[in-house]
Amino acid sequence: MKFAKIVFWIAVVWGFLVLTPLLFLFDKIGAQDPPPITHPGFYYGFVTVALAFQTVFLVIARDPVRMRPMMIPAVIEKFSYCDCRSRALPAGAYEGPRPGVRRGGRLAGSAVRGGVGEDAQFPPGDVNTTKPPAWEARR
Repeated sequence: MKFAKIVFWIAVVWGFLVLTPLLFLFDKIGAQDPPPITHPGFYYGFVTVALAFQTVFLVIARDPVRMRPMMIPAVIEKFSYCDCRSRALPAGAYEGPRPGVRRGGRLAGSAVRGGVGEDAQFPPGDVNTTKPPAWEARR
């Protein structure tokens, strides 16, 4: 799981570096890409939720074996932005393509997906196979 650990640490650093400045660029974004933002609650809500999700990447990076189920939402998070951009661009919701942003998201999503499937077989001793699952123990 060394690959997954490295990938998720990169995702943590990248996410904080890209998202944190958005908290301070509210007015500049409206001037650079008109029209101005009319619902600051949605804007700041998105940025703070996205920053909060970076802590999920941090938790996964610290212990990828234990947090393996959380890698699936992480892949969805990385690819969802690319999917939204790809669907909105032909509809005319954006003035021009920003291929670098899309490629960066796809690259990160692919790396995260690679980290998920990197080590499907755990080394012996990592998984307790002697104890039945909780749903079987209740019967």
